[in-house]
Order: sequence, then C-alpha cells, then structure tokens
Amino acid sequence: MTNKELDDQYKNSKSSYEVFYDDEDETKVTQLRFHLDDDDPEIKNKRLCISKIHFTEPVILFYERHRTIGDKKIIEYYENDQLRSYNETTIKNSLETVKGFDADGSLFYLDKTSFDADDNILCSVRWLEKEDGTFECFDLERLGKYRIVKSNTLI
Repeated sequence: MTNKELDDQYKNSKSSYEVFYDDEDETKVTQLRFHLDDDDPEIKNKRLCISKIHFTEPVILFYERHRTIGDKKIIEYYENDQLRSYNETTIKNSLETVKGFDADGSLFYLDKTSFDADDNILCSVRWLEKEDGTFECFDLERLGKYRIVKSNTLI
C-alpha cells in the first residue's frame, strides 16, 4: 500500500467510530459508538452504541429516517428499530414550523421561526409540553438559552 492509501484507510477508520472515556478516570472507556452506512438513502446518522453506564440496554442501534411527504419534511428517530419520536417541518412564506411528536403521535413541542428576506432569523419560539399537559412558550435565543415569554397557552 502507498502512504496515501494508508493515510486514507486511517482517516476512514477514525471517522467510523468514537470512543468515550469516564470524566474522572480517562483510562476507563464508558461508551463505544460505531457510525454505520446504510444502503437506504433515507437512513441517516446510523450508529451502534455500546455502554453499560449510559443506557438501560448495553447495545443500542440509533438511526434517523429522512423523507418528504407533500410539503412536510419528516425526520423519524429510531432506537433498536422502534420509532421513538419524529418531527415534521413545513415552511410557508417566511415561517418555518417544526412539530415534535412522540411515537404515539402526541405533540410534545412546536417551534416557530420567522425569517426576513435575507433568511436572517427575526423571531424563534418553542412551545414545550410540561408534565401537567400544558404548554409553555420559550424565546429561543441564538446561544441556545431559553427565556419564558408566556405560559399555559398553545399557539
């Protein structure tokens, strides 16, 4: 093998898995994550995770199915071939709406983001379901911080 082929092989093998270590003991491996390819073009971010510490099951297969139905972009999130949640994104004029559902189809969050003519964000809010079934509104700031702007009403 040439040096370039060896370098390419090394780079490809490095990007196909990740190793995570304990925060307190850097010699202790806590999780292995293998990034897998799939022949189905709708399947993205497929990874096999192995960890006795982070999950109730020590080996879990995660992946996403990306598809479009009509004007909705849908991303389904799977764990061991079981649908766990999904979101639907629609864009009308300058308003993007993302609805998050659990596996049973119950809405648990709603994001609305409006854009100006140059695609800069004008306003972005998230309605998040609370334990009592009501929704609370948060202003989504660019740094990922939340600020409560209204409570107990779903738009």
